This record gives sequence, C-alpha cells and structure tokens, in this order.
Amino acid sequence: MSYPNDVKESIMKILYSPDAPPLRSLARDFGIPKSTIQVWMKKAGTMSSRQINSADKDKYWSPQVKLNAVIKSTSLSEQDYGEFLRQNGLYSSLVTQWKEKILESLVNINSHKKEEAAADVEKSTKYKNLEKELQRKEKALAELASLLVLKKKADLIWAAEEEKLPSQKEEKP
Repeated sequence: MSYPNDVKESIMKILYSPDAPPLRSLARDFGIPKSTIQVWMKKAGTMSSRQINSADKDKYWSPQVKLNAVIKSTSLSEQDYGEFLRQNGLYSSLVTQWKEKILESLVNINSHKKEEAAADVEKSTKYKNLEKELQRKEKALAELASLLVLKKKADLIWAAEEEKLPSQKEEKP
C-alpha cells in the first residue's frame, strides 16, 4: 500500500523530533505497519529512532529555530548550555554546525555582493564601449552614405559632359 507523501513527512518529523515516541506506538497511532516505517527510516539513512544522526535531524529544524538556538546557546553558561541542549534534544556538535553555517552564509553574502558590484562595473564599462563603437559606426555609415550620394552626382555630371563632348566634336568638322 502506498501512503501519501504528507503522511510520510509528518511521521518522519515526529520520529526526528526531540521527544520522539517509540516506533511501535507511532505505528499503532497512525495505523501503519512498523516495518513500513522502518523502510522509510532506512531510506532516510537511519535504522531506528534512537540511532538518528545529527545530519538527518538537522533537516527537520526550521531556520528560525536554528538561529534562535544558536543565539540562546551563546549567552548561556556551560551548565545552562547543557541543560538547554537536553531540554531541546540537541547535541552541541549540531548547534556548532548551525553556528558555522550561519557565519559562512554571512561571509558568502558579503563576497557575493562584492562579486555583483564588480560584475556591474564590468557591465557598465562594456556598455559604454559598445555605445562608443555604435556611435563610431553610425558616423562611418553617414559618411559612406554622403560619399555615395556625391558619387552618384559626380557620375551624373560626368555622364552629361561625356554626352556633350561627342556632339561638339561632330559640329566642328
């Protein structure tokens, strides 16, 4: 039997919560065979609710909760920090990872802004160069058009003179 993804997700969130109930009672509450839930857990990379590693547990915490946990943990004494971790079902390594990710993302944001600024300067320089080249080509095209007009006029004038010359030669004899 296939279960909807939202049912799977809700069961997995419950399994990865700090106060996860035993697998047997969870299966009974949802009316899903224990073996089916174990297959889902195996696909998620865990074998039982007691063997959940911090990486899998990490994906079920919202960014706001992670940030609040990091902020709260930095202001606590070592003893209070241990109590805070136990109350929330966290590991110190997990909170440390969250802190590192937050700091890394802040560094990446600053470097990304610098890269965008450099790219903007490069684009504006390229745009200015293209504008200059376009103006140069427009001037050259206008000059070429005027030369063509002058050439046509000159051809008309020379053609008219050439027509007059043979007729004058015939009149002289």
